[in-house]
Amino acid sequence: MHNHRKRIVILVIGLFLLSTMSMALPKMLLGHDQFEFGYVPQNSKISHVFWIKSVGDDSLKILSVKPGCGCTQAPVKKQELAVGDSTDLEIIFSTGQYLGAVSKSPSIQTNEGPPARNVSFKCTVLRAPDSTYPIVIKPYRLSVSRAGKLEIDEGKVTLANISDQDIQVKVIDAAYDYFTVNAPKVIKKGASADLKIKLKEQGLSTPFEKSVTLELNDTPKSRFTIPVVRRLIGDQATDNPPPHGSAAPTPPNKK
Repeated sequence: MHNHRKRIVILVIGLFLLSTMSMALPKMLLGHDQFEFGYVPQNSKISHVFWIKSVGDDSLKILSVKPGCGCTQAPVKKQELAVGDSTDLEIIFSTGQYLGAVSKSPSIQTNEGPPARNVSFKCTVLRAPDSTYPIVIKPYRLSVSRAGKLEIDEGKVTLANISDQDIQVKVIDAAYDYFTVNAPKVIKKGASADLKIKLKEQGLSTPFEKSVTLELNDTPKSRFTIPVVRRLIGDQATDNPPPHGSAAPTPPNKK
């Protein structure tokens, strides 16, 4: 009798484990969960996209994304992902009056269950990043806007290498849906080179605040993030000057 009861208990446990294993469960995969912006200016917005994929056996539902502070936004394109589907989670950080090292960790809650997952970003906010090393970026904030009939669809910043070594430059991140980026691969010591952007169709039709992040090959692998702003200002050109540190609009080239 004892052995019979034991066999029944084992059978029940086995059936329970088998049913549990066969249940369809959602699961979230993050392409990466950390990002370093490097040096950024005050009073600007910078952004980075984290990639989320549904890799479980059932649909993944994104229940909430908590940015953690009013200075951070975290819009997600899709709230529900079928198995194998993916979406973008964009983190938009307003540097405001922050100064120095800043780190934030927005949390993501899904039907995968607790604990919540986090993505994180870091940056170093400077009041006026016009004396950085080993490169100086001027202007350190780029405006490509439309004001009435004046359309600015491209812009540039100058990267000045103030070190005594040649510097290699790599574009780590950019809002490629909105603009293309043409950056120098190498800047000779003591020389300058231009980084250029040109708006795509989506960038022309949509106001935005995005950014471009560069990484250098110096020992600390320094990073610099350049805010890129587009405004669509009425039918009449504005008399207001661009923000300090921004590239002033210039008339488009005649064709």
